[in-house]
Amino acid sequence: MKKIILFVLLFICLVGCSNPSSKKSDLDILNELADTISFPEEVSSNLNFNSLYQYENINIFAEWLSDDETIISNEGVVVQTQETNYVSVILNLKLNNELVTKVFDFIVLPISSDVYAQHILNTIEIPSIISDHITLSNFTKYEDKNYKISWKSKDETILSNRGKVTFNPTDKNVVLEATISYGGYAYSKEFNITVKAFNIDGMNDYLNNLEIPSAINSSIYLPTSTDIDSKNFNIQWTSSNPDVLSNKGELNIVLDETSIILTATISIDNVSVSKDFNILVHETSEEEITKIILNSLYIPTVTASNLYLPTNLNNFSGIWQSENENLIKTNGEINTNINAPTSTTLTYKITIGEKTMTFNFDTIIQPVKHFYMNDVFNGEKENLIINSNGHLELEEGKTSGTYYSEEIETHNFSEAVATWCAITSTKATCELFVSLKVNNTFSDYITYGEWGLGLKNGSRDQTNSLIKLVDDEIMVLNNKYASGFKFKLVLKRTSSNDESPIVDLVTFALNLVNYSYDVDSSLLKKCVKYDVPELYQHAVPNIGNIICSITSSTMLLKYKGYSFIDKNPLEHEYLAGLFYDHSNSIYGNWVFNCVGMSSYGERAYVKRFFSTNEFLYSLQEIGPMAASIKGTVKYTNMKTNSEGSYTTAGHLLVVTGYEITNSETYIFINDPNVNGVSIRMTLANFLAIWRNVSYILEY
Repeated sequence: MKKIILFVLLFICLVGCSNPSSKKSDLDILNELADTISFPEEVSSNLNFNSLYQYENINIFAEWLSDDETIISNEGVVVQTQETNYVSVILNLKLNNELVTKVFDFIVLPISSDVYAQHILNTIEIPSIISDHITLSNFTKYEDKNYKISWKSKDETILSNRGKVTFNPTDKNVVLEATISYGGYAYSKEFNITVKAFNIDGMNDYLNNLEIPSAINSSIYLPTSTDIDSKNFNIQWTSSNPDVLSNKGELNIVLDETSIILTATISIDNVSVSKDFNILVHETSEEEITKIILNSLYIPTVTASNLYLPTNLNNFSGIWQSENENLIKTNGEINTNINAPTSTTLTYKITIGEKTMTFNFDTIIQPVKHFYMNDVFNGEKENLIINSNGHLELEEGKTSGTYYSEEIETHNFSEAVATWCAITSTKATCELFVSLKVNNTFSDYITYGEWGLGLKNGSRDQTNSLIKLVDDEIMVLNNKYASGFKFKLVLKRTSSNDESPIVDLVTFALNLVNYSYDVDSSLLKKCVKYDVPELYQHAVPNIGNIICSITSSTMLLKYKGYSFIDKNPLEHEYLAGLFYDHSNSIYGNWVFNCVGMSSYGERAYVKRFFSTNEFLYSLQEIGPMAASIKGTVKYTNMKTNSEGSYTTAGHLLVVTGYEITNSETYIFINDPNVNGVSIRMTLANFLAIWRNVSYILEY
């Protein structure tokens, strides 16, 4: 009986210890999970918003709802701004039919300057491999704000700070650094760039398609540049026998057939490809001999200085004869004491083989005191020679040379503008230095700057104890006068294989004191007009209002037959880039415009005029000119036959002729500032604004 009682008690005890409510509900599980989820109150980086949690081996779904997704997204992505932001995020936990909600209040800290700047820099994209120039943007945009970018290449011989590639035959690596300013500090990012080797297929194709005759009896055209796929290439020519055919394709006089090799080298930056052309040069015909001699002898139609009269041409000897040795001697020396322009004839006789040929040159001797021309170069020369055309150039193998002029005595003058005529390039330059004689003392030299066509040329203002250079004019200081001058020329080329710069002429336009110069009006024709091509300066965007000088120079060159349309349909825009004065930041440097025009093998210079008849006579004998004016321009538009006027503080226009009638003298003009360009002015109205200074391009 006792055993039965014990069993019953044990059973009651066991039953009394069990708890039917000890199993967790879904709601309990959700609450427990919610208690385990926490975040810092202040945040600056992305948050781990899980969409699924596993709690006690149970999968529980989570949903996040932000009240400002621009700062904290529903996925936990945090976006810092420059300000502190407050965001609430609701967490919904779901299990079966139960839902538990928990709210998190976050303080999103403002972004640091370093991080924000890095975000800005990360908007800049630069390719890691390039084969051509790249555009480097000046600005990058981040959060609706533009930030200026400064670029710095770690090696500008590979890639410039402006994204210009220097082409090479092999791959090159370079680091390009972008820098922005933020919060008063500079932040930078580097880009590693590979510049691929330049593809020479186009260069080879050009040379293979170049048509060079295999046999010649006259000079041939040799291109010195070409455009391939919008890139400009230089072409250098080398003749195996320059005495027969020059490196420029000019044929000398040949009495027996000769074989030569002409080598063309096409290059861009550091990449070059060459090809040889075998040429048979026939005996030169009489017609071609005449052309060669006439091209070798330059006798201006009007001269105010001694002439260079070479006797030997192409290894053949000739002699000069003067119609009037009281005007000009056979050595080219002119009589400077005559009072009016006087005509005469020079005769050149040369024997070639068994034939004697005679050439007559009519010229007008017009000595003036206010204008100096030097094209003889009798001064001291270092590493320089006078070539067969009488021009100054470097000795073979020399990369630099200097010419020192003689001292030139003059009437007293207060100002001077010096110009030089030289064929130059990016690899061949000329620099003119000038010294004035003041109180019997020569000043230190001032310079117009080293000048080469295609380079960023600049003429900086200079002052020493006696003189100063302002833009293009040399002025005597302290209200004194100069009574003479001297000059020197420095010629340079990059390497001895490059073409030498060639100097033809140096001129000085002097502003003399108490001086006048007139021309007998009986020498003037009644009407002189030149058909000069018209250009409107304002057709050029951005710089149209400041390129009157360049536009005038372009019209003069076009009148001479030049065309630059292959470079730019707006030809004056193309030349503006070449004639610009980078030091003074102007397009209207008188000297640079003339030197620029002379770079094409022309004689161009600045000249002052001291009488109306001298001005009209120059129009008649030399041709159209670009005149400098200032004041109110009163004109008749030749296209619309309407009257017009405008006022200018300084302007250049092209004088294309004149007409003398019984009642009035008219000046015909191409004015780049007037829509329609072609205008007419009365002589009185023109003289009222003309500054007595013009650009002359000899015709």
